[in-house]
Amino acid sequence: MPLVKFVQQRQRSYWIAQSTKRFGIFSQYEIKNEMGRGPNSIVYQCQRKGLTDMYSVKCMRKNLAKKVSLVDAGILLKLDHKNLARLQEIFETRTKIYVVQELLTGENLLERVANLEVSTYNELLITKLVRDIVLGIKYLHFCGVYLGNLKPENLIFNSTSDDAHVKITDFVMSTIVEQEVLLASITRQPYYTAPEILKNIKADLISDMWSLGTIAYILLFGVEPFYHDDPMALYKKIIKGQYEFPPHDQDDLSAGAKEFLRKLLLVDVQKRMTSEMAYLNYWVNSINVKIRPLTEVLMRMKELNTARKNRARLLPITISFSGATSINEGYLYLVEDVNKTETTDNVPPNSFDSTNDNVLVDVSREVKDSEDAEALKNKESFLDTKEKYGDTLSPV
Repeated sequence: MPLVKFVQQRQRSYWIAQSTKRFGIFSQYEIKNEMGRGPNSIVYQCQRKGLTDMYSVKCMRKNLAKKVSLVDAGILLKLDHKNLARLQEIFETRTKIYVVQELLTGENLLERVANLEVSTYNELLITKLVRDIVLGIKYLHFCGVYLGNLKPENLIFNSTSDDAHVKITDFVMSTIVEQEVLLASITRQPYYTAPEILKNIKADLISDMWSLGTIAYILLFGVEPFYHDDPMALYKKIIKGQYEFPPHDQDDLSAGAKEFLRKLLLVDVQKRMTSEMAYLNYWVNSINVKIRPLTEVLMRMKELNTARKNRARLLPITISFSGATSINEGYLYLVEDVNKTETTDNVPPNSFDSTNDNVLVDVSREVKDSEDAEALKNKESFLDTKEKYGDTLSPV
């Protein structure tokens, strides 16, 4: 192979302009214990050699089937905000990416809330949690950074102390990879994914605000706004923007809380609340909120937190779109008009429905045979919470 061609081929193996390539991460850091893992990555604790400073490092294997142009991650290395996990540096080989960032020793958002005392959980506390998230999103959006994967697991407290605050993590991948690559990980947990992403419309900053709405809904009601045990039915509910408020909780919440959710969970991106608008929202600033304990909500939150851990152990479900490449097998093709097709989720006929687009969705399940499919259906641990309250839901 000619030298020039070899050099060009080697350069195409690298994705990030500012990554450290000359020295491997193992020459600079000592890798400690594993902290967690996802479908595409593993997170370890690490220590800078010769120093006492501790960090976390996320190790991700590249999808070499995808051609990714060299990206500029310089802005990510300069981000500095109290509600963002500080990015330290990025190492890269031809097959892997190592993202070194601030070590956060607290729990994720739902775990922290689930462990609270019942008497301490109220709407005022929720507004403070949401405001922390809003401040982080607003700063990222001001810098032109799209999150793309905002979910409770990526909202971590900086410590276990009572005055700890929420920090947003894992905002690197949306800058490094293209949307088609990011979809593979996002849609394994589509509960927080904006409808425009599921419809294969290019995501934008405003897509993060939908995800914020789903998280705020969980904090206020203790259940997910969009849920179904059938993935295809779940995608349809998200695409239609179809959700309800549990009637038995509404007296415990202010009108501002429900109005905040309505402005975020809008399918029309032109009408959806921006991060700047959320920052100025009176409910986010704890004005006219109720302080009565949300006992039942917290009980459901505890159940949901347990259910989510069980759900994470299930076979992952991935959605791909026409023309996109997927490493998964066993596609099920669904072409339907989401307005005309009847669903099986017992949603009231006058429930909230804010879009009428035709959708082409290719749903891929990593299920090898009918026995696996039946096992997936029978996983009841994560169905209990929604089934318990779903029959009494009222329209938004």
